[in-house]
Amino acid sequence: MSTSPHELGGPERVGQVLGAMEQHMNNVTGFKRGHARGVAFRGRFTATQQAAALTIAGHLRGDPVDCVVRVSNGRSSPYLPDARRPSAATRSGCGALRAARRRPHASR
Repeated sequence: MSTSPHELGGPERVGQVLGAMEQHMNNVTGFKRGHARGVAFRGRFTATQQAAALTIAGHLRGDPVDCVVRVSNGRSSPYLPDARRPSAATRSGCGALRAARRRPHASR
C-alpha cells in the first residue's frame, strides 16, 4: 500500500472524505466529525521489558511516561447512544456503569 500523499489522493481526497462525512453523518456543530463524544484520562504509562525489547520508541523503553488517553466511540454526534442495541458488553458491568453516569446523584 502506498504512503505517498499524492498517490493517496492528496488534499482533494481529504476534502472528499470530509464532505462525505458531513453529508451522510449526524454531525453537530462544534464537535468533531467522528468520535464526537469521548472521555480523557491522565495517567502514567510504564512499558514492560518485553515491549522495550521490541522497539526503539522512547516511550516504550520502560521509564514512566506521563500521558493523556482519550477513549471514544466512533459516532459523529455526541448525543447518539454508544450502541444501537444492547450487546453483551452493555448488558454486563459496562452498561451498568453508563447507566450510573446518567442517573442523577441521590441526596445523602
